[in-house]
Amino acid sequence: MGKRLAALLSCCAIASVSLVCALALNVQIALAAVATSVTIDGTYTLNASNPSLNLGEGTISFDATTGVLKLENASIIGQKQDRAIRSSGGDLTIELVGDNYIDSSFGAIFAAQVAGGTMLITGDGSLTIEEDDYGISAHDANIIIDGCTLDITSGEGGGISSAYISGSGNIVVRNGANVSITSSSAIGYSAMMAYGDITVVGSTLSVDFSGTNGTGIFAYGGSIDIESSNVSATSTATYGIYATNDLSIRGGSVVSAAGPAGGDDLGGGNVTIDGSWVSTQTGVDGSPAISDSVVIEGDEGFATGNAVINGSLEVPAGVTLTIPENASVTVSKGAQFQNNGTVILNGGFVNEGTVIPCATGSHVGGAATCDSPAVCALCGTEYAPFTGHSWGKPAWSWNDDYTEFVATFTCANDKSHVEVLTVKPSASVQVEPTCTEPGTMLYSASVEFGGEKHEATATAAIPATGHTYKDGVCTTCGAEDPDYAAPEKDDSSIPATGDATTFFSAVPALVGATAVAAGAILRRRR
Repeated sequence: MGKRLAALLSCCAIASVSLVCALALNVQIALAAVATSVTIDGTYTLNASNPSLNLGEGTISFDATTGVLKLENASIIGQKQDRAIRSSGGDLTIELVGDNYIDSSFGAIFAAQVAGGTMLITGDGSLTIEEDDYGISAHDANIIIDGCTLDITSGEGGGISSAYISGSGNIVVRNGANVSITSSSAIGYSAMMAYGDITVVGSTLSVDFSGTNGTGIFAYGGSIDIESSNVSATSTATYGIYATNDLSIRGGSVVSAAGPAGGDDLGGGNVTIDGSWVSTQTGVDGSPAISDSVVIEGDEGFATGNAVINGSLEVPAGVTLTIPENASVTVSKGAQFQNNGTVILNGGFVNEGTVIPCATGSHVGGAATCDSPAVCALCGTEYAPFTGHSWGKPAWSWNDDYTEFVATFTCANDKSHVEVLTVKPSASVQVEPTCTEPGTMLYSASVEFGGEKHEATATAAIPATGHTYKDGVCTTCGAEDPDYAAPEKDDSSIPATGDATTFFSAVPALVGATAVAAGAILRRRR
């Protein structure tokens, strides 16, 4: 009995859960209801029983089960005082195939959905709208532009708006969509306006508002989030871009905003710029939080942190961008950078994207060397030819015994460029040395370098020869030897002077001896 009761309770529990899930599913299905009919130019109604319409060379088809309206090379020229495309009651998806065109005076696309519903415009094709009133409008619903191309020229009603009656609507531009809006209005409609949030992700959005009362991009009561996108917005009346709540620019976005002269270009409750490139004419409203970005205000720009940027970047003519020592800018692969102004590069710059040569006179970084041209650090262009060496005259040196001369040439353009030549000198006596004075030896050397002859001389002293004395007199210069002493004479074989007696007494003996000798000689001859 207990087991049966437990099994019964288990079955009841499962049934209860199933019922709850079914109810939840039914609620979701109800909330995700799709449009079941679409009116074209107030004349043609497309629904389950009438799903297609041929207009000229193009076609318009509608699937009432999915709420998908396909425009395939279609042209809608408004003839009635009604919207070119009107739907109500559920989500509408517009799929663009090929090139499509709408020309109307009373609004191009209008959807009045259940609150919280969605108008999705998608496809690989494009849509051009030329409109005297508004371009695309949805009441109490979200507008999502996904991956397609829109070119809108609108009048009083603005370009794209998610207006509200009892709720609010957001605008999302995503997945590589390319949207261009040119709008003018004197009654307060902005070129792009959401009564909620505006999100631009991985797309390109260009907005130009030239009316007397309106903003380029305006989130009324909501926030604006721009991520990894290229956005340009101008207004002659108020801000280029403004959010009542938060304005966030991030993820390598490139944003350009311009308001009227003397006013702020970009603003919001809280402005955050992170990892992006933002250009304004007069500045950013308030005190924005800026990190890893480049912000240009007027003719001055400044890099903060390490900015990695996608998209197309330009330093306009007349603008000076400073990249300080503690900052760097990296242009991502697939992006492009062009400098038409002035960049003060004290930090880092890495260009991984498309190289566009800087404007003449705008190159920066690098310096021409003797054998290499100057290369721009921004675009990689060689902008100044190499200078060639400037050797000038050498510095000469020699060893202690003057047997080797060294000529050292140093380039005036680069002190690290040095050439050294060694040569043996010739020697000649310039001044002969004397016994008491030194002489002079002249050493001469020359080298050929750079098509010129370079000479050097050096002199060295020749020691004095010193005196060479003989018998108390220098044989070279005749100087007397101050230390000379004449040798003493030997008197033993020479009689003293003044003793004549001895001399005369010896004379007879000498004469006799001579006679005897002579007689002996005569006798031998006989």
